[in-house]
Amino acid sequence: MNNQTRFNQAPPLPLYYVERPEVSQRLKQILLSQETSKAGTLVVSAIYGLGGIGKSTITAALAHDPEVQSHFTDGIFWATLGQQPDILSFLSSWIQQLGDYDFKAINIDSASLQLRTLLSDKKALLVVDDVWHPDHVEPFRVAG
Repeated sequence: MNNQTRFNQAPPLPLYYVERPEVSQRLKQILLSQETSKAGTLVVSAIYGLGGIGKSTITAALAHDPEVQSHFTDGIFWATLGQQPDILSFLSSWIQQLGDYDFKAINIDSASLQLRTLLSDKKALLVVDDVWHPDHVEPFRVAG
């Protein structure tokens, strides 16, 4: 059985990416901890700091790491929100990536609930990047 991630939406790494093992190893330990080994478990972790210091890049590097991909066998989902995100569009896209092509989201709450249902027995990594407002993250907190 192939133990690799089904799909990975993480952006590619920059051509001249310089690894920062002191940071990436700690984050990787958190991602691969015992807490995340059970399907459907929600572990929330936030990386925050000034713009341009490499938060998104180091997160993308982790998403491309073979050990991380082997751990999250049902997929690595990525949403870059920005200041005025189309949250419903991201949720709907993830629902389709999980194989539900018939679901028609009428609002963010129904899409979030459907995503929760689809992820209940899955091992997936959800990355919500470029968050400008804490309320924008809530619809993505769908496991647990």
